[in-house]
Amino acid sequence: KRALETPFRYKHCSGAMYSPWHSDAVASTDDWTNDWQVATSNTGQSKFDKEGSANWAGVGGPKPEQHAQRHSDKNFRAEAMRGQARGRAVHGRSVRLDVPACAWGRIIGKGGETLKALQAKFGVTLHVPRPDAKEDAAVIVQGHESAIEAVTLAINALVQDMGRKAKDVRRQQGSNPNSPFPANCLLCSSEINGLGAAFAHLGGARHLSNVKEQLKDIDEPRHASNPAGVAALLGKQELRDLHVSLGFAVDQLIEAASGMQAPQSRQDAVVGEASQLTEDFDWLCLEERWHASWDGRPNAALTRVVTRAPPWTEMLARCGMDERPPVVHRKIDFPARLPNVPKKPQKKRWPEDPTSRFGLAMLLKGGSSGAELGTTSPLCKVDVVCGTSLIYALSGDVEYTKDDFYLQRYGNTLVCLHQSREKAWDANSAGHAVEFLFCGSQGQHKSFYCSSLYRIGSHRVLVTSEVDARSDTGDVVEIKSSAKNIGIAMLNKKSALQLACNGSVEVLCCRLDSQETVLEGMDRLSTSDVLAKHRDSFVKQGQRVRLLLAKICGQLLAGGRSSDNENVTGCTPPGEAAAVAVVGVWHLSFGDGKQPIIEPALAGIEVLPLGLPSVHG
Repeated sequence: KRALETPFRYKHCSGAMYSPWHSDAVASTDDWTNDWQVATSNTGQSKFDKEGSANWAGVGGPKPEQHAQRHSDKNFRAEAMRGQARGRAVHGRSVRLDVPACAWGRIIGKGGETLKALQAKFGVTLHVPRPDAKEDAAVIVQGHESAIEAVTLAINALVQDMGRKAKDVRRQQGSNPNSPFPANCLLCSSEINGLGAAFAHLGGARHLSNVKEQLKDIDEPRHASNPAGVAALLGKQELRDLHVSLGFAVDQLIEAASGMQAPQSRQDAVVGEASQLTEDFDWLCLEERWHASWDGRPNAALTRVVTRAPPWTEMLARCGMDERPPVVHRKIDFPARLPNVPKKPQKKRWPEDPTSRFGLAMLLKGGSSGAELGTTSPLCKVDVVCGTSLIYALSGDVEYTKDDFYLQRYGNTLVCLHQSREKAWDANSAGHAVEFLFCGSQGQHKSFYCSSLYRIGSHRVLVTSEVDARSDTGDVVEIKSSAKNIGIAMLNKKSALQLACNGSVEVLCCRLDSQETVLEGMDRLSTSDVLAKHRDSFVKQGQRVRLLLAKICGQLLAGGRSSDNENVTGCTPPGEAAAVAVVGVWHLSFGDGKQPIIEPALAGIEVLPLGLPSVHG
């Protein structure tokens, strides 16, 4: 970054230097054959290959049979004479310019146009190292003193312009100009909210496909699964220049990638440990399920951030047990214009958002309402109460591993509270309008949830999820919409995990027009088909969830209740002392390797509702 934003100095070199990079022959930056290669000029000639079969007419460089002798004094003098004939000073002082390697391609320009223009304008000879040159390689300029000073200023301006351009893109987007990535990728219209997300996006199939569309002459870029792979891609000059124009600080990203090697190793270690567990497609074993509605009408006296505990009695009053989501109306004529719908409640504050505490209310609503809950309470068979967000984070979803989770023990059960690091949002989207079209209005502030008791490995986990609708037979139906994808292409591996967790039997994939104002059609897919498509990913997600869940419970609980505890490194088996005696609230985050980190939470974080009955037994 500093190299791009500060003027460079040049160093004098003794003697003259031969440069194969002249006005008609420009070295390629990405594909060198033997020592050097001549790229096409504006005349459109093809590149030199090992057999010398390319068309060299008009290129002006040495012929293939002369190539091995180009460093001889005779050929050097001939090259000097040709340079003088073109009006360039081949003889004269040689100067070494300390130009950062990232800017070499900018000096060359597309098809060598910038290099040729600089040489013609200032009457100098420029030698630019090839991309795989040694670390001490540098740009060499040869000519008269005044010409060298002039071309140095021009090159300095080109280098500084590279840094300004990337900053300007980020500044126009309202993101931090010193950040190595923009807030949104201009090529893909995708939000980028962190360094890890930036590398995941740049190495993803969608982004690389869009890159290929922009740079049609390059080979298809390969998917990069880690920061090192992304850095290798960005090292190619065409890709570097494109991403600079998109607002990415390529050199900062490459430097950051080298610093992420250790985190990547830690992440690989988690993946490797998870892979030692048995592969089990049925790792989510359903035992029981409850349905309820939530009354999210705001109350000024009760409204609070999610990390402040709500009154228990108020939670019970807003919980409508056994109330299921609305029935889907299937008789819709396509195309259908989407209706104007009222705003859904604002999320990430209570009571509009019931938070993952809602599962606790659903589980206990039918139980004892006295001062204590005895050993017959349904809570006694649950290890963890959480929302789907914790399952996403345990599976390694980058959108959730950046969030904060808070854990507090209630008897022998861990209650988990999720706090997103994103700001509160109003869900007034086309997706909400599609749901309204299919299901009608069920009240502006009413939403529907199901709590599913799953056996995951050796632990029982109550997972609470919001659901959209139900079929005539009462089965949960998920509704998805997109203006870009059709059918099963709308559903990725995260969607498959969502369907498995919330108990949906089928999903309606709704096709929207480009303006997202008209529903053009709809495809019905079964959850089993979606899971079959993402089977390998779903199995790996299960291995990771089982591993990390066992680690968390092993550290914060006195051991699993089950007798078939999995043999997972780092967990506390039944019968041994607990690793930690849980007191108060614990903060769960995920490190740079997506491994769980548990530490005491800051003061003021409240997980359990106020007035929750005490636990006995």
